[in-house]
Amino acid sequence: MPVREDRPYVQFNFLVDLDRPGMDPQSYSGGFQEVSGDLVVIQDADLEYSPEEFPDLIELICEGRADVVYGSRFLGRHRVFLFTHYAGNRLLTLISNVVTGLNLSDMATCYKAFHRRVVPALDLQSPGFGIDAEITAKIARAGFRVFEVPVSYFGRSRAEGKKIRLKDGFSALGALARYARGGRATSAREGGTR
Repeated sequence: MPVREDRPYVQFNFLVDLDRPGMDPQSYSGGFQEVSGDLVVIQDADLEYSPEEFPDLIELICEGRADVVYGSRFLGRHRVFLFTHYAGNRLLTLISNVVTGLNLSDMATCYKAFHRRVVPALDLQSPGFGIDAEITAKIARAGFRVFEVPVSYFGRSRAEGKKIRLKDGFSALGALARYARGGRATSAREGGTR
């Protein structure tokens, strides 16, 4: 990754779990055990999100202003979504915001960063696409400082291999129902208010 002149150098170690493709809680947990630095970045391996935007994702954490940062596909440049995917994501995000007390624009983003101290609060259990909802609910319950930043998104079509379906939305709803009970957290978008 090129070093930006306006930011200090940050070294990234990449961990890819090829034995457990997909959103498997054991893949996440195994990756968390390998973390040797202070920051964790979660990104889909299909490169719908750009690793070149890691510095933007981690900046607020490095400044001590955030514990968790979500990269929002809806705030940044993006390839136009299939309407059903867009509507489903917005509905899931709305429900997530209601039950967690957060004010996210993109709960199901697969581009998240958090400080290492967040890891013990996660203890992930949800298989498949419920994992993003579980992460969001547990972060909210623990009261971490959550921000969003705009990120570029280059989504794929079904013909290009996009696999998400209606049943995955139900997995996310189930995870929200299981894990969103409890306290509320604060959320802020970069440059916004809490």
